[in-house]
Amino acid sequence: MSIHHNTLVDLVGVRFLPSFSASAIRIGRRNIFTDITPVVSGRVHVHDNVVDGFDAVYPNGLAILNTEDRVVVRDNNVYGVTAGIRIEGEVKRPVRITGNHVVLVENPQLDELFPGTLRFGITGQGSLASTPSNFLVRDNLVESEVADFVIGISMFPINAVGFPEYAFTSSRIVDNVVILGGEVPAEPQLRYGMDIFSGSARVSDVVMARNNISGVATRAFVFEGFEDPAVGPTVYENNRVVDNEIGHLVVLQAAMFFDPFTRENLYRGAVGDVVLDQGVDNTVVLRP
Repeated sequence: MSIHHNTLVDLVGVRFLPSFSASAIRIGRRNIFTDITPVVSGRVHVHDNVVDGFDAVYPNGLAILNTEDRVVVRDNNVYGVTAGIRIEGEVKRPVRITGNHVVLVENPQLDELFPGTLRFGITGQGSLASTPSNFLVRDNLVESEVADFVIGISMFPINAVGFPEYAFTSSRIVDNVVILGGEVPAEPQLRYGMDIFSGSARVSDVVMARNNISGVATRAFVFEGFEDPAVGPTVYENNRVVDNEIGHLVVLQAAMFFDPFTRENLYRGAVGDVVLDQGVDNTVVLRP
């Protein structure tokens, strides 16, 4: 399946539940009434599309759900949305997200109905692929005008009772630019450059490198999550956050946050970077 060279301008989406989230370009679906979710078969290639302006409760630019083959999302321009590019559900094969430009804008309608809802420039959510080198997120530009509750690039691997065990492994988030602009409140609660939030999943051999984050952030890089005893442990191990550029980022809390589920990870940054490390045997190297 290939979707390419489309231009969608000034869209208007639904504004009632259960259709909370609307997408300009959407592949796959979830049946919220029967909980039966079809899987998209065959390769998916979404490239060179333009989405410019989308009025909805929670407008997504591109959304791809539940795929069993390779996914490539490249060279798309997505402007005026709440979530830019979203890969969700059960992802069984490698995903490549490269060369896209996303601009997130404020959404007063969302703030009124669901205050504190997160916005994402690029995100993967659900039972992410267990194949080696499953995600490559490279050379993307994410610009945000959102005041609070925003993450530039976010991955949310999760395992649940009754589903196969998946892990987020051997992935690369490299050479991206994230600009966290907009009017910043006096005490913002959550403005992250990049994060991985794990729910009872193993996160290992992930590299975040050579990314450039600027603007204002509460935290630049974050490894955190939760653990469901009925499913299994959350483990972060052997991940590397190295050689990123945050010299033009105002960091309010920490350049790097390791939560208690982390062990034997590496952060390599610059002298002056604040690292909050609640894990075990993580390594922090700060260079002049």
